[in-house]
Amino acid sequence: MSSAHLKTNLDQKLQDIYIHLGHHYTQYSKIGALNGLAGIALFQFYYEESFGLYSENSLNTVNFCIEKINEGQFSASYSNGLAGFGWLLNHLEEYSFVEKGEFSSILSSIDAQMKYYLQQYILQDNYDFFHGALGCIFYFLKRTDLTRRYEEQISLLFSKLPDLYKTIFDYDLCKLALSETIGGKLKKRLHLGPAHGISGIIAILGLAYDKNYFQEQSEQWLEKFTQLVLEAKMPPDSISAFPMWIDLETEERAFSSLSWCAGDTGIGAALLNTSTLLGKPMWDNPSSDILKKAAHRKDITQSMINGYGICHGYFGASRIFSKAYDTNPFHEFEEASSYWLQQGLDSLIITKESPMSILNGLAGAGLVMLDYQQEKISSWDECLLIS
Repeated sequence: MSSAHLKTNLDQKLQDIYIHLGHHYTQYSKIGALNGLAGIALFQFYYEESFGLYSENSLNTVNFCIEKINEGQFSASYSNGLAGFGWLLNHLEEYSFVEKGEFSSILSSIDAQMKYYLQQYILQDNYDFFHGALGCIFYFLKRTDLTRRYEEQISLLFSKLPDLYKTIFDYDLCKLALSETIGGKLKKRLHLGPAHGISGIIAILGLAYDKNYFQEQSEQWLEKFTQLVLEAKMPPDSISAFPMWIDLETEERAFSSLSWCAGDTGIGAALLNTSTLLGKPMWDNPSSDILKKAAHRKDITQSMINGYGICHGYFGASRIFSKAYDTNPFHEFEEASSYWLQQGLDSLIITKESPMSILNGLAGAGLVMLDYQQEKISSWDECLLIS
């Protein structure tokens, strides 16, 4: 496709997404960043800023979220609920989409509630990024300032790291594994990706280091968890560099896809981002090699991704390779980003049933396309721990 044709196609699809979301966002009840209304609002704000639109669509979506909160219709989680909505409000202030302090009152209220919910997640041994403690910790890390006012909350994670690490491969004691019933039998599987696994811990510890929380401990634990991930690599002749999960009973390992949530691209992005943040060249080369191998998996059966969504689809792969190219300008990354963008464009058809979220839907696709069209790497992807 010629560059002129590609630009026209991007313009039209972005406009169609913006119009569709503006008409249908009230169908959503979840308010979170990745699987809810906050993600829809995020796309609307970025779209309106990019095209100089003076529209109330984005603020209408934010106000609709506030209505849901006032009605008590919300969960606490980052992906679906309050932590994700709070992250959005903080992001809008941080990047000057609204005036500083615009949401100070509601953010103070969210702070108080998230302190309670974080304690509950810790008591439940729920450390999931999407639906547990790591998502709450991420919210507090993004809310922090030079006063380190959330040290008590951040310390809750650090107090649990020795036990989490020590028991990570213990079938009975592991608190990071996901339990799934398959064929009538309970399986406990340790995931490596950022959504539900170890790469999520690595990304959060990198952010804690960057925000000046427990820096010495952060670096020590990053060394440990990064080494653990690198030691889990598949044999060199395997399709994927890493397994998607490790069965804690049988030690079975499943090939991973190019998905952000649980695959080579998500793991590689977490390692690359952290190595850049901490200035660790010994992690930079392995993470680049992981993504270089992933960049050559263009056959659909080998990539094991499908659909246009960010979580485990084409636009997610495109975004991660764009970000990798911005950090390490290897030709393979640029080529892979363009390839998967085109696959996403070819597969994106908007219907009444189209999902609208960042994770699997139109808002996420739109954010990736918008940056590609504008030829920049915006900071919105911090919501997925990519930046």
